[in-house]
Amino acid sequence: MRIELLRHGECADNAWLRGRTDSALSQTGWAQMQSAWPASVPCRLISSPLGRCAEFVRTQTRPVEFSERIFFDPAWQERDFGVWDGLSYEAVQTQFPEPLQAYLQDPFGSEIPGAESYAAFKQRILTAWQHTIQQALADKVDTLLIVTHGGPMRLVLQAVLGMDEASLFQVHIGYGCRLRFEVTATPQGPFCQLREIVQAVHFGGQP
Repeated sequence: MRIELLRHGECADNAWLRGRTDSALSQTGWAQMQSAWPASVPCRLISSPLGRCAEFVRTQTRPVEFSERIFFDPAWQERDFGVWDGLSYEAVQTQFPEPLQAYLQDPFGSEIPGAESYAAFKQRILTAWQHTIQQALADKVDTLLIVTHGGPMRLVLQAVLGMDEASLFQVHIGYGCRLRFEVTATPQGPFCQLREIVQAVHFGGQP
């Protein structure tokens, strides 16, 4: 079974940590996603319900092809960054200088005011990943596409490759980036293998 994860494109705002904030795609973001969209139609499509993912999905898919196989699943949303969510870096720096310094020194252990904890976010994504794989294998799905965000994609990479926390930021997951995995059912459980990391075509916006 082939599973691909696609990150949304560049957004029109200047948010630094964009979690629950329902940002719209920029023109560059639309072009990035169009360039990264799989050439062949997947058997099943799962999308974060946030607009920067879901709006593109709704315009690029045809009901005849997907029927009831499109699922908008909140489990695949980005982490909720609390009071920092949607703010620019300059705004966070001005309003929350001490918590920001703590976060920059330890992004996995420090607390962001009002945010979903990193541990809860990680558990949510890993549970969604395992459930998605198990359900797809049970339904004999050949190809599956998940349209999501950078944070969830890094956590999936960590789970598959056995990376430590510090390595999560060493992998570039740009806007419109697509990951491709091959998943095989074995007596010991699903075996997942990373086959490809494809960055979106650069259109003059952020990579």
